[in-house]
Amino acid sequence: MKPAKVEPVLHGFFSIDKHIESQIYKLPYKTNPKFKEIDYTMGSYVILVNQFAFLVMLGVTLPLIFLFSFIANLASVYTDKNQLLFDYQRPVPSGACNIGSFYGIMQLISCLGVITNSALLSYTYKPAESIYNHHDIFTYLFLANLTIKFFVAYGVSENSLFV
Repeated sequence: MKPAKVEPVLHGFFSIDKHIESQIYKLPYKTNPKFKEIDYTMGSYVILVNQFAFLVMLGVTLPLIFLFSFIANLASVYTDKNQLLFDYQRPVPSGACNIGSFYGIMQLISCLGVITNSALLSYTYKPAESIYNHHDIFTYLFLANLTIKFFVAYGVSENSLFV
């Protein structure tokens, strides 16, 4: 007896079934397959926080770096999109109420950025040398930056819909 030829049943989800089967053969979206709980998004967050630190602390020295950073982020979005569509399995979505430990790190970076930018502006601003010394300019800029940072933090609520 010959085995009967089995025809696939055509139903509304036939194209989705092919997509799901193709996802099985792709690599998982992980940094290291041994650690199943650590996905690639943690590495992406570290890169973004590192870029934020460079922009906040050293962006005053070369303002064109913000444009270069924007272009690099656009390229990163397209490469991540292609990796998710064609190279890796679709990651399982998981919810989070905040950005976790990165919030404290970014707060520290922004405070260090206030100090760094105040110092860079006060010690490189030549016309004010005849009126004030560098330490007075640094103190005024530092206090002005902290005041602006405080009012922005106070003005934006934690549960704002626009953030």
